Amino acid sequence: MELPQVRRQLTTVLNECRGVFQQQHFAVSDEQEPLLEALTLFSQQLAPELISLIANKPKACQLATEELQLFLDAPQIDAETPGYLGHWHSLMLLAHHQQGPESKAQIEHLLALNWQQGSPVYELFGGNLGRLAGLLAQLYAQQPGHLMAWAKHSGLSELARAMTLLALYQLRQTKLLTAARWQEAVAPLLDAKQKSKPTQWQQWLHAMLKLSEPSSETAGWLSQADSLWGEPAPLPTLKLWHGAETAIRELHQECVNQGWQSPTAPEDVIEPAQQATHSVVKAGRNDPCPCGSGQKFKRCCGR
Repeated sequence: MELPQVRRQLTTVLNECRGVFQQQHFAVSDEQEPLLEALTLFSQQLAPELISLIANKPKACQLATEELQLFLDAPQIDAETPGYLGHWHSLMLLAHHQQGPESKAQIEHLLALNWQQGSPVYELFGGNLGRLAGLLAQLYAQQPGHLMAWAKHSGLSELARAMTLLALYQLRQTKLLTAARWQEAVAPLLDAKQKSKPTQWQQWLHAMLKLSEPSSETAGWLSQADSLWGEPAPLPTLKLWHGAETAIRELHQECVNQGWQSPTAPEDVIEPAQQATHSVVKAGRNDPCPCGSGQKFKRCCGR
């Protein structure tokens, strides 16, 4: 697409965002979604509309679920988008409204993705696993059984299992999980064979049990782990949940501290002088697919 067309399209999306968040209207066409992504990508500062959206539970959950599903369909596109935070914002809004049961399919999809170092999902989440575990803890604070099932799910990657275990540990640290429930969560994991090199979740479990109250159920496993592996590596920095507004502001400030700046809002883009030729622009996630299908790139070849 030529620059003027891109600018007009994005300006339309932003104006729609402002109208929705100011509750002027709620009719959103497919060509103008997802609004959460538009705010994420094209606001020079943390958009007040994003914070004000939090209280509007139906709209917040709708937009967050849509954006999370789009991310899950093609995480590699978002990993290539500088400054993209939509995956965080969508999870924060869902966690704020405790939409764990309603979002179970999406969370299972997220945990089942490839979490190897270098993968798109690891690039987007890997530097802040403590925050992600905190969001999982908030999502399933009232239904920890989901986290317990995922922690022992051998079909998930070692890192995904470790994160669900870290979420349970956070619930225990904040007294939202009883000691008996914590013991119930770790009991199946204690039966796994200990080898000379621990798995990711065994490393974290070792550190958690060293920091937790001692019990007869874990004493034998812990003694063997100390003998085989020595002192455990420290856990990721825990990011306890203090509400979506605080979490969003903290995330944005971290990005600013790291030197990230969001793209210029489209209405501020200065149109270059007309030229006879145009450079070829790589298809973005919301651009029409180059294959000519008429669909957006993220819904077609970008999946």
